[in-house]
Amino acid sequence: MKEPGKIIVYTGPMFSQKSTSLFLELLREKYKKKKVIYYKVSLEVKKKVPMDIQTHWSHSPLEHEREKFACFHIPTNFDLVAEMGDEDTIAIDEYQFFERKWIHPQVLQYVNAGKKVLVAGLDRDYMGNIFESMAYITAEADKVYKKTAVCYYSGEPATHSWKIGGDLSKRLETGASDKYLPVCRRVFNQLKAKFKEGTLVQ
Repeated sequence: MKEPGKIIVYTGPMFSQKSTSLFLELLREKYKKKKVIYYKVSLEVKKKVPMDIQTHWSHSPLEHEREKFACFHIPTNFDLVAEMGDEDTIAIDEYQFFERKWIHPQVLQYVNAGKKVLVAGLDRDYMGNIFESMAYITAEADKVYKKTAVCYYSGEPATHSWKIGGDLSKRLETGASDKYLPVCRRVFNQLKAKFKEGTLVQ
């Protein structure tokens, strides 16, 4: 019987370098002569679309570490199992965009086939509600790295993401500093207490 693989999870708020940590681990796998593939879940695509990893990381701390390998944007209904090949390690970024019932059994099939799965994603939405897909994969993981950012207001370790722009009716919305800020627990609780539906508190 084949030895099962492993699941490694990087989670936390926006701007906590989850993706950077995932990418570094993927590079380590590549340096060990493993066959790797990188998937980034997107709300904007309807099918698997190749992405240029060189361009994607061109302004990151990894600029001098970038290497070309299979890299794709994928939709939230992407069938991972149908794409399973001879890769040793797969990385899935923005995992919170997946529905738990859709993605969780697929990841387990990869792991039970002896593959390593690297996952990066937000643990909670901007109101502090847990993403079910991340909660389940974290419980299943062999190793979990809980990342923190720096609170925009206090400078303390940030454990939450606060929404400052975009559509408040959308739990999932792509964006960066134009829509979200990293905040510590104290500031998050203060902002949430002041929050009124339809009003953004900055």
